[in-house]
Amino acid sequence: MKIFKLLIGLFFFGLTSIASANQDVIWSLGAGASYPTHAPKSPFIISEWVSDDFHQATQQLMPSFTIDVKKIIPLQNSALLTNLHIGPAVYFDIIKSTGDVWELNQPQFDNYSDKLVVKQAAIFAEAEGYLKPLCQSLTPFLLAGLGASVYTLNYDDWAKGAIPLDSELHLNAHHGVNFAYALGAGITHAINENASIYIKYRFQDAGVAHSALASNLISPIQMDAISHQVFLGVQYRAAA
Repeated sequence: MKIFKLLIGLFFFGLTSIASANQDVIWSLGAGASYPTHAPKSPFIISEWVSDDFHQATQQLMPSFTIDVKKIIPLQNSALLTNLHIGPAVYFDIIKSTGDVWELNQPQFDNYSDKLVVKQAAIFAEAEGYLKPLCQSLTPFLLAGLGASVYTLNYDDWAKGAIPLDSELHLNAHHGVNFAYALGAGITHAINENASIYIKYRFQDAGVAHSALASNLISPIQMDAISHQVFLGVQYRAAA
């Protein structure tokens, strides 16, 4: 939680610095959906003699949100780009996977159903390069960002049939911080001189998220925090 507060503090420090600069800035707010690229990692180690595997893992489409503020830097001598937008951006998303657990990786031991959820808040130093307009109101852009992600991983599984309930895993929430990067592209549609709407796609890689441990789990459950994200949002340009 302290690290999360630090990241939010850094975001607002960057926001204040940009907003107080003698340059045009653009504020953006968006909402969309995130879809993870990977299932939980298998196997996971229950004891020195037993390892289990995830099967039939299904990744879920989950909501995502973003807010950012960026400086607008005109690029008058560039043959490709017209503007560069640089500043802090915060993204909130959820990764969710459900499926079955096979003990000893054997289908006859399909003894548990599971749910893994990773909640992330990531802050990026992000840049958007705006290309030549396609027409008077439509402008494509490319984006890239580097930053850090604060995550919380929750894991639970539930026994099937006559399997003892005391063999279930219900792990305490585990918090961690990972390096993160993102790449993407989008397009804006100008409503007037100061306001526009946008749609953008991002590929975000926030490393590997780990679970907590328990008396019947001697190595953490792991999930690649990698996701495809699509956002629809609004932008407002504030002149210096």
